[in-house]
Amino acid sequence: MFYSGQGNIKDVRFGNPNLFTAGRSRLWDFMLEEVKVKPIWGYGANASEEFVLSVTFGTLTHPHNDWLRLLYDYGFVGISVFVFCLVAQVIHLLRRAKNVSGESRILLYAGASSFLPFALLMFTDNILLYAAFFGNLQFAIIGLVYAAQKTQEIDAWLYSKMASTNYKRNTPGA
Repeated sequence: MFYSGQGNIKDVRFGNPNLFTAGRSRLWDFMLEEVKVKPIWGYGANASEEFVLSVTFGTLTHPHNDWLRLLYDYGFVGISVFVFCLVAQVIHLLRRAKNVSGESRILLYAGASSFLPFALLMFTDNILLYAAFFGNLQFAIIGLVYAAQKTQEIDAWLYSKMASTNYKRNTPGA
């Protein structure tokens, strides 16, 4: 991690000349310069792969920074849509968590809180591309809680229907 062979957690910061980034920081600088050329819409889907291949002479295909990759590919418009969707999902999960209890509440908070490490890991890796390693678990939790809540709603509706039918059947004169 360090050119000198030694360092501690305080030394892990951009701009430290002793920090070994395997060329990532230089690649990111190149990409940021290119982003300035097409900042609004970017270069198009997966254009970053071709750029990274050309700059690294075929040794890398991705910049190990999903935020930068999205910015390069889709510009500020695309990354804004992506951020809006993430924030909207978190808000939706947190609002639902206020109205439930038990396991559903725990799963809702787990799903909402999973977006923090998701967003942070995007700074140093291609987490969007490696969906099987993080996204599957994250969205499985979210899918489970939505399914559990829908099952509870259906059960409550069926119970109310059965209760009203039994009430009418067992009421004298009905």
